[in-house]
Amino acid sequence: MRIEQLEHLIEISKTHSINLAAQNLHITQQSLSRSIKSLEDELSVLLFYRDHKGVSLTEQGQIVLKRAQEIIQTAQLMRQELCIQTEQTQNMTGTLNFIYMHGFDLRKLTTIINGFSTQYPETKFTISFQSVSVLLQSLLEEEKINIGLVLLPENFHLNSVLEKHQLEQLEIMPLYEENSMAAISKKSPLANNKSISISTLLKQPIVLLNNNDDIDNNWTKFLLQQFGIPNFSLVTSTEKIYVDAIINNIGVGFFTRSSSKNLTAEDLKNISVIPIRPSIKVFSSLVINRRHLNTPIIQAFLSFL
Repeated sequence: MRIEQLEHLIEISKTHSINLAAQNLHITQQSLSRSIKSLEDELSVLLFYRDHKGVSLTEQGQIVLKRAQEIIQTAQLMRQELCIQTEQTQNMTGTLNFIYMHGFDLRKLTTIINGFSTQYPETKFTISFQSVSVLLQSLLEEEKINIGLVLLPENFHLNSVLEKHQLEQLEIMPLYEENSMAAISKKSPLANNKSISISTLLKQPIVLLNNNDDIDNNWTKFLLQQFGIPNFSLVTSTEKIYVDAIINNIGVGFFTRSSSKNLTAEDLKNISVIPIRPSIKVFSSLVINRRHLNTPIIQAFLSFL
């Protein structure tokens, strides 16, 4: 069954004439007759009575006509919506400013941006790195459309970073959850473990990537303090120093499963990434100023995800 066959049915029902319907449709009578015969064969019904007065719908034909009109109307609405969407796609402009914290999987962000920019070619993007507190403060600015990309451990509350009235201005949208992983130097006797308990980790020196933030807001510290008192042997805001410290067995580091994939092949020759037990969940999330939620570019981006 094709849309054009339903259009043929509707036109014949209006004119009560194969000849007039064919003229109006700009096709031959033979083509129109074949189209209706094919539809009748497919539905196993007789659609029209034919006599010297012309053609008229059978009872079954009237049922098919009613549904045909609904289908044609739906198809027209679909075409209109697609035209509007295409026009919006072609005309969509603006800049999305992504601000991420350590640990967020930028490879996934890159994949999203590639797809979004293909669909909305006139949009632009910026990507910058900030500590959690600076990131969240940036989201409170109304001049720019900023999207925060954060890692939030289970039971972690941002009220330790922002005042209540500030948090009420932000919408937090979890994207996916994953487990924390321990990153251990292959010089360590723990490097060959298939998994490692949190109690064992708390007995080890720990290196912390803190990104110039208040250390109490650090997601790794928050996770560890739920189980004991961590011993931080090194705190740094530089990722290279952080990774080198793990390699040289200065202490144990922590990644999520996805962010550990950002380690280079050379790094992984010297670091074992090991699951922690019990598993500790971390949520990769978007944070957006609620005033921006109804902007066309944010709505398009959220629909794209």
